[in-house]
Amino acid sequence: MPKGQPPGVARLALLAAALLLLLVAGAVAYAIAEHVSLGFGFVWSLDTVATIGSIPEPASSAGQVVKVMLIVLGVGTLFYALVTVVEFFVAGHLTGLLEERRALKKIDSLNDHVLVCGFGRVGRQVARDLREAGRDFVVIDTDVEGTREHAEATGSPIIHGRASDDEILRQAGIMRASGLIACVDDDAENVFITLSARELREDIAIVARAGEEESERKMLRAGADRVVSPYKESGSEMVRLALGADATPAP
Repeated sequence: MPKGQPPGVARLALLAAALLLLLVAGAVAYAIAEHVSLGFGFVWSLDTVATIGSIPEPASSAGQVVKVMLIVLGVGTLFYALVTVVEFFVAGHLTGLLEERRALKKIDSLNDHVLVCGFGRVGRQVARDLREAGRDFVVIDTDVEGTREHAEATGSPIIHGRASDDEILRQAGIMRASGLIACVDDDAENVFITLSARELREDIAIVARAGEEESERKMLRAGADRVVSPYKESGSEMVRLALGADATPAP
C-alpha cells in the first residue's frame, strides 16, 4: 500500500483480491465437479456469487456443495465489501484521497521550495514566516486530522507521513527543494530526518530543531547546516532584553 494512502483503500483492495480468489476457486471446483470448461466455470461461479440464478442447478452432489459454499462465502464477502464502500465515503476517505492527489500535483509544479517537517507550534510559526516571506513550502506531518486545518489556512500542500522516510521526502519534492526545516517535537526523529535528507541531497540547506543540548552535536554530525534550540535561544533573547532594559539610562 502506498504511504499515506487511506486505510479504506487497502481494505477495498484486499476484498477485491479475496473475491477474485473465490471466483477462481469456484471456477476450478465447478470445472471438476460438473465437467465444464474453466471459462464456463468462472461464469457459473460469478452467477452463483452474485445470486443471479441464470445458470441451471448443478447436476452432481459435488456441484451442489460448490454452489452452497460460493453462496455463503460470496454473499458474506460482497456484504462486507458494500459496508466498506459505504464507510469509505461516509468517513471522508475519498475526499482525503482526492486532496492528496491535488497536493501531489501542486508539489510537482514547485521548485526552490522549503520542506517543513513537523507541524506543531514551531512548525506552524515557521510556515507563517515563510508565507510572509513569499516562499513556497510543503508541510510533512504524521497527524492527519490535527494538521489539515492549519495547513489549509496557509494554502500550502501537506503530505501525511514520516519525514524521515525517503519516499515521503521524494513526494514532497526534496530533489527540487532549496531547504528543509526539521522541527518535529522529537530530537531523535529530527536526527533521522536530517540523515535521510542529507543522503538524498548533499547540497540542500538543512535547519534542525533541538530540544536537548546534547542533540545539537548529533544533528550537526547527521548533516544539519544549523541547529536551533527554541528554549535556549528564547532564553538568551529574554536575558538580552532584560540586561538591555537595565542598561538603559533613566530619563
